[in-house]
Amino acid sequence: MRQTYLQRNILLVELGFKTYEDYLLSNLWKRIRAKVLDRDERECRLCGVTSYMVHHLDYKKDTLLGKSFTGLVTICQLCHNKVEFNRYGEKRSLSDAKSTYKRMSRLPKTEVRRQNQARKSRRLPSGPR
Repeated sequence: MRQTYLQRNILLVELGFKTYEDYLLSNLWKRIRAKVLDRDERECRLCGVTSYMVHHLDYKKDTLLGKSFTGLVTICQLCHNKVEFNRYGEKRSLSDAKSTYKRMSRLPKTEVRRQNQARKSRRLPSGPR
């Protein structure tokens, strides 16, 4: 079954969080995030630059509770924006974001960095407006 943001939000309420933002501010998320950053040595999985952001590849219950870390990766802001938003700054669906991540993860990190630099220099949208 394809997961949606609505399904994620329903699951978070079942886990005791009013919103996704509340979850991201929780001590639970802080502990999970720290473990992922340590595991990945604070390196973006896509381009290799130093990063302090963790991206959800899925919102399964075990991922949200920190029982499984396979659905979490360290990712830099530029790569995160590319995964999460299309070229017009519109948020991608979960399945589209996951597909974009998978496509980018097949590229050499040097190529992803080159694309990020080209994107920055062209001043294309790199996230929400």
